[in-house]
Amino acid sequence: MNNGWAQTASEAIPDPQTLLNYRCASNLSTQQANAVLSPNPSFVRVLAGPGSGKTHVLVSRVQHLIEDENVSPENILCITFTNKAAKELRNRLERTMGADVSRAITAGTFHAVAARILRKHVEKVHEALERTADFTIYDSDDSKAVVRDILVEKLGQTKKSAAPLPMKNFISSAKSSMKTSVNVNARTAMDSALRMKARGGSSNSDVDDDDRRRKSSSSSSSSSSSSLSSSSAGIALLREQFDIVWSEYEQKLREANSFDFDDLLSAVVYLFENRRDAKRYLQNRWSHVLVDEFQDTSLAQYEMIRHLGEKAETLFVVGDADQAIYGWRGAEVANIRSRFDDDFRNAQTFRLTTNYRSTATIVSAARAVIQQSEIPSALMSWDAIKEGGQDVAVVEAGDEREEGAFIATQVKQMLKDAEKKTNSSSTGGSSNGNRDDSLEGLRKKDIAVLYRTNTQARALEEAFVRAGVPHVVVGDQSFYGRKEIKDLIAYLRVASNSSDGVSLRRVINTPTRGIGEKTVEKLEEWVSRCEAPSLGAALFDRAWAKNSDSDDPDHEILPSAKDMGITARARNSVLAFAKTLIEIRKTADTVSNPGEVLKKVVAMTDYENHVKDKDDANERWGHVAELIQLATDAEENLAENDIEGGGGTNTTSKSPKTTLAAFLEGVSLLSSSEATHGNEMFDDEEDESRKERADAVKLMTLHASKGAEFDVVFIAGCEDGLTPSARANESAEERDEEVRLFYVGVTRAKKKLYLCHASTRRRFGSKPEVRTRSPFVDAIADALGQSGNSNILKPKVPKSAKPARKNTSTFDWKKRIVVDAEESASGGGAGGHGDDEKARRLRRARQSVAKATGIDANSIEF
Repeated sequence: MNNGWAQTASEAIPDPQTLLNYRCASNLSTQQANAVLSPNPSFVRVLAGPGSGKTHVLVSRVQHLIEDENVSPENILCITFTNKAAKELRNRLERTMGADVSRAITAGTFHAVAARILRKHVEKVHEALERTADFTIYDSDDSKAVVRDILVEKLGQTKKSAAPLPMKNFISSAKSSMKTSVNVNARTAMDSALRMKARGGSSNSDVDDDDRRRKSSSSSSSSSSSSLSSSSAGIALLREQFDIVWSEYEQKLREANSFDFDDLLSAVVYLFENRRDAKRYLQNRWSHVLVDEFQDTSLAQYEMIRHLGEKAETLFVVGDADQAIYGWRGAEVANIRSRFDDDFRNAQTFRLTTNYRSTATIVSAARAVIQQSEIPSALMSWDAIKEGGQDVAVVEAGDEREEGAFIATQVKQMLKDAEKKTNSSSTGGSSNGNRDDSLEGLRKKDIAVLYRTNTQARALEEAFVRAGVPHVVVGDQSFYGRKEIKDLIAYLRVASNSSDGVSLRRVINTPTRGIGEKTVEKLEEWVSRCEAPSLGAALFDRAWAKNSDSDDPDHEILPSAKDMGITARARNSVLAFAKTLIEIRKTADTVSNPGEVLKKVVAMTDYENHVKDKDDANERWGHVAELIQLATDAEENLAENDIEGGGGTNTTSKSPKTTLAAFLEGVSLLSSSEATHGNEMFDDEEDESRKERADAVKLMTLHASKGAEFDVVFIAGCEDGLTPSARANESAEERDEEVRLFYVGVTRAKKKLYLCHASTRRRFGSKPEVRTRSPFVDAIADALGQSGNSNILKPKVPKSAKPARKNTSTFDWKKRIVVDAEESASGGGAGGHGDDEKARRLRRARQSVAKATGIDANSIEF
């Protein structure tokens, strides 16, 4: 019987084979159609490889249920991992079935669905949860504030020294590692969190491991909680603190009628386990449950789905164990590999093994990577429909700056060639045979640069700015847009120019020193009364003074509180700030290296402690160290940016203040929104969706690239210790996740893939470290050689030709490209010398580069 939502397809196409043919004709492959049309009732697991049309299958399944099976949209629940994915699902459904159907379906993230369930049913478990339907959901900052209060009230820490973030994160790890944390005692919760940590699940995905170890070893005030030491003494101290904090934290949430983010899933699982009436109601409400990215589910998320799906007419989960990269936040890859089979014994498994995204060569490279996993892939037989050529290049650079210079230059050349080809096609002209037609129409937003950790972004950003290529950092702030970088640069600007009112207002109460907005307003009124040219001039240069006969020794810096129109307490704070800036200015006037001035700023303002309690504190301090190193190398960097040329020979004659001013000018140019993003402007709070839509090259971590695809992908930092991460050696599970993460990066590429690594790399202001190429790249090189693609481009920096570091930004990377020794030997001819031999080598190099990259051979100048 037609329910009003269904169309006439089920009546017109009663035969299953005819229905299969009908759906295949509707832009589904046979593999996809078999999964979409799996009969009801059923438990279905779809293993979908990269580029196999996973979302298309999910949408088509919903369409099939409504059109062919007469299922009401209100009975369909679709769960995704991000709001973006839920919105995309709704948009696709709206395009195929209309807005009414899209709105009638329940589609949302795990946490959104859980909150919706609790709003209706939480009072059924009020005795255990002690919350009512009007509960509040605490975000990360709210939770941190609760933990801070506990550290002060119960552990005797001061508000200044209390560092709640590590303990708050440990609580979150404990909750995400259990199927439910309701009524769980502190010991059980801690043991669960430690087990999760032992298998590598508690580390921030994009924070560099060297930085994490360095920061944890230097922590002092809360070392037991921040470093989570595995020593017996460290564990004992942590357990003692955790026993108190866990209990108090849970009690405070109950008193506030609040859940934190992790509680939502735990509370729903507890509801299902203890109130069968609520569980049956929801099972009847959503008789068809579909889940995307099933490989990324945590234990609590899996339990939520298990309860909803055990009586469902359809439980339809889609995922790929080879793309499970979120173990660090509690995801359990066993959910898709084995647990689903154990709990749903009659489940059907469908495999989508055809890659519609990437060329055959890139697919071969991806297969070589995933074969490094200890656990064989369930999709090892997957193939590609696009023919492949020499689409993978391995690039070796001297260091991270040369790596960035190569990538930016290569991108610029690709875009230039694509524009030429497009123009030639539009005018009917013929194309050069060496040009790669696959990149015709290439746009900036079709190119991505991926990296393992956020700290790698800075060198890449600078290279793109110097090359004049618009770009955006997706999922993260630009290096120069980060708060900690802006704060410290503002201090340097005030030291260089006391009239910089914007910078002065930024730092006058950063770190917090008791100078609030009202005090600043009164200070500005005082400046106006005393006719000083600026607030900075009044505070640091005594521009307020006319005739002063006060006996107060501090009157040499500031007048009395009464004269300033502020309280004595506020004057003391302002005076301390003024003395700090005066000392910093003295250093800036006498020390020629901006890095030393910056170190003085950090020391005098206690800036390290200021960032210690922030989210991603380790990463933030790593950025500070990176800035200090940049400032320390200022003379070298200024030589690169000298528009007059000359290789920086005049830098030694510059005064300290001139050097500092020039460094700050360079920072301003590098942080310019116009230079970074082209015609589209963003502010610090711009949402990521606009960044993703912008026609600009995308810079992002490997984790952030999940779910995206690009015509051209560069992966930077393909070195052992970065990819795979240094901590991968600690356990087989961690190494397997590193394999999967690199596999995700490789499979983002549709047409061209560049794997870049450096011989040496600086990290966190350290000296350059010798690096070795990633074993994943070695595996790719070996595999492509066996499949007949050994003649891939290998641009290298000849050791004999490596330039001084100060010249890298203007060095022509195309002059560094050398062909393999085999090629050089095979085409050289016996006894070739002089100009003829040089011409032959240059011609072979041009042909090699053109063949591998699609760049017109005639446009490559050596």
